[in-house]
Amino acid sequence: MATVVAVVCQGEFAEHYPRQSLVRLRHILDRPHTDEAVLAAQDALRDIAAREGQLPRVWSTVIKWATEKKHLAGHRAFLSLLDPSVDPYVLQVMLAAAQQDADVKDALVEGWNVALADSRVDAECRELLVAWARVRESEQVPEGTVTEILNEVVVQHLYSTPISALIFGEPGVANDAAVIELRKDLRLPPSLSAALPNEPSPAGS
Repeated sequence: MATVVAVVCQGEFAEHYPRQSLVRLRHILDRPHTDEAVLAAQDALRDIAAREGQLPRVWSTVIKWATEKKHLAGHRAFLSLLDPSVDPYVLQVMLAAAQQDADVKDALVEGWNVALADSRVDAECRELLVAWARVRESEQVPEGTVTEILNEVVVQHLYSTPISALIFGEPGVANDAAVIELRKDLRLPPSLSAALPNEPSPAGS
């Protein structure tokens, strides 16, 4: 039933009743496990945000869920909304806005901070950090803005599981060039920078 509701919220219902759709999606995104319904709700949220004129409403709602209410739904919504692996549109718009408005940049940093503090979304945080590294390398988003935001986040969460995976790597996981380049560009304490392993490039050079 929850999956059906999420799918409905991706259709005409969202066109006519966007606020009600977001409320219903929030309840689905608060489910304890990332099941089919949660995945469908994430798709629906991204779909609504990509519609003409809807992103400001979706963003203000999601950032409130995440930073004020600290719902699991808010953390999931924040991470899925800014995932460029499906469509970089929302991330491109929000990063462009962050370049012009310090409040937007601060909200992005705070959204990351609260998500990283919630171990229930560790896997999603790790995936999004890699996705940001890749879209940064592809030059689809402003490299400097991505790096600046992540620099602020890394300082506050150096030893959280997703950030330590980004900085130090994980056993048995081969990082691609995009992640390695981002790691090099992050501003870390000198003692920590000196402790980082020297990784060969993917080409072995």
